[in-house]
Amino acid sequence: MAETYLSTPPRRKPFLRGCLTVLLVLGGFFALLLIISRMDDLPLARGEKVAVITISGLISDSEPTIEQLKKFGKDDSVKAIVLRIDSPGGGVGPSQEISEEVKKARAKKPVLASMGRWRPPAATTSPARPSGCTRTPGRSPAPSASSCRS
Repeated sequence: MAETYLSTPPRRKPFLRGCLTVLLVLGGFFALLLIISRMDDLPLARGEKVAVITISGLISDSEPTIEQLKKFGKDDSVKAIVLRIDSPGGGVGPSQEISEEVKKARAKKPVLASMGRWRPPAATTSPARPSGCTRTPGRSPAPSASSCRS
C-alpha cells in the first residue's frame, strides 16, 4: 500500500491553471477592445478617404470641430472634408472660429457642407436632395415653396 501511494504522480493544480487561463483570455479580450477603440488613429485604411465631421446641436464650443478640421487638413490621405451640420446655430465666437478654420482647410482641399436647406458661406459646395432647397443665409432671398420645387 505504501508503494502505490509513493508511485502516484504529484497532483497538479487545475484550479490555479484554470484561473490563469481565464485571466489570459480576459486580458487578450480587453487588449483587443483597446486596439479596436483606437483604430481611428491607426493608418490601416489605404488609399484616398473623405472625412466627415458632424456638428449637431447648439454651437457653443468650437474646439472639437477645429481640432478635427486641422487633423483632416494635414492628413494627405484625406482628399475632401464633409461637414454634416444639424444645428440651429449658436454663439457668434465659436461659429466664427469654425468658419475661419473651414476657410483654412478649404485652401488645402475641398470642403463640402451638408445642412439640409442652407449652405454655409465658408464651404465650397453643398450637395442637396432634389426635394430640398439650398440657399446661403443672408445672401439670397428666403425660399418660397414654389422656388424650391422648380
